[in-house]
Amino acid sequence: MKNNSIALIGLGWLGMPLAQELQSKGYRLTVSSRNEEKLTYIEAQGWIPLNFNSFIAPNLSNDNAASLKDIEHVIITLPPSTFKENTSLLKMILQKFNPNCQVIYTSSTGIYPNENRKYDESSVIETSSLLGDLEQEIKERSHYCVLRLAGLIGPNRHPVKFLLKQETRENGVAGVNLIHQKDVIQAIISCISLEKNQAIYNVCYPEHPTRAEYYNKAAQFYYKQEITFNSGEKGKIILGNKIEKERKFQYSHKITDFGYLI
Repeated sequence: MKNNSIALIGLGWLGMPLAQELQSKGYRLTVSSRNEEKLTYIEAQGWIPLNFNSFIAPNLSNDNAASLKDIEHVIITLPPSTFKENTSLLKMILQKFNPNCQVIYTSSTGIYPNENRKYDESSVIETSSLLGDLEQEIKERSHYCVLRLAGLIGPNRHPVKFLLKQETRENGVAGVNLIHQKDVIQAIISCISLEKNQAIYNVCYPEHPTRAEYYNKAAQFYYKQEITFNSGEKGKIILGNKIEKERKFQYSHKITDFGYLI
């Protein structure tokens, strides 16, 4: 495989299975963490460990930092909260890599205003926000793919667990905007490209049952309970079909298939 070097920044709930999938496809991985145990684990997997703290402390010794300029693709799966206390962190990370490498960044559909309408990639976004600032930093690159992810579900992760703890649940008539972890991983892989392009995609499963219908079914499946919502507003609907048209990608994990652990 030509130009198969990838740096993965973020080895959490999404990053770990992504790294495993990339390895199975023959990519050569450099993976970052600030946790010493994780760095040991990274090396044991045959991945090149990269101390995340070296992005923040340039003088920190890191044997693998010098090779970052040769990496062809950088995938950043860190949640926006990572950058909340240090807004220049993303810039510091990107400066370590060749300006011509491809950057794939997992943003969020939270960048769209909360209005009762449908949103595609051409819709107005909240530019004066943390998400807007982070995306703007990515857009300074010559070659990027921004993936605006809907609400994440998958192994050990489903919002119904938190909704059950709430006394009141809002906007039952609003459609849900969700995406399964495995579909996100395939969307990221579909964006790995040698083409010099700049792309933005929503990643959201194309079915949008109402919150009341969807989460009541989830609560019954997982906990044998029923939950109720007030009617509220219809809310926003995220359209995620552009990536299917432009990339070798199809949504394949239904959000209504509840047969995974949470």
